[in-house]
Amino acid sequence: LLLFFGTVAYAAAPGRRMWVKKFDHFKNKREIPKDIASGPKNTSYITGFSGRSLALVKYDSSGKVRWKRTYKPKNYTRAIAQEVEVDRWGNVYVAGFARKQSDRQVLIVKYSPAGHRKWAKIYRLNWVEGPISLEVGKRGNIYIAGTKSTNTRTTKQVIAKYNRRGQRKW
Repeated sequence: LLLFFGTVAYAAAPGRRMWVKKFDHFKNKREIPKDIASGPKNTSYITGFSGRSLALVKYDSSGKVRWKRTYKPKNYTRAIAQEVEVDRWGNVYVAGFARKQSDRQVLIVKYSPAGHRKWAKIYRLNWVEGPISLEVGKRGNIYIAGTKSTNTRTTKQVIAKYNRRGQRKW
């Protein structure tokens, strides 16, 4: 599975390309992919943004689009995806930022395997400024990591844990 300049390529074996798709499913002039993940039954997911909304596409093993979704929280001007992960049950998690003027908050959206949005949470984690990373554990716990600049011009690494319902644990 490869993401390269807005193109998704799936190879079943090294050197054997199965399909190639361009990330332009939303017919917006500004569609930028950010991350890609694989899921059960050789499904593939690509996330990024389309216009001012977070964007997510699910492909089956033959490269056919199974579903596509966009999301922007109410009262926010923009949603940008940074990472996508799939849990062992096929649920899809997208993490990124929701922006309201200069206020940037962490956004996590959970989708069912069928593409239904289960929940979307905005976390006022003022410590997250830099790139965000997402990991989903075996029990469905969600881990978010990012960076925070301090007034001494140093950068701190930070991490937070949430349960599968999106409730913060630490």
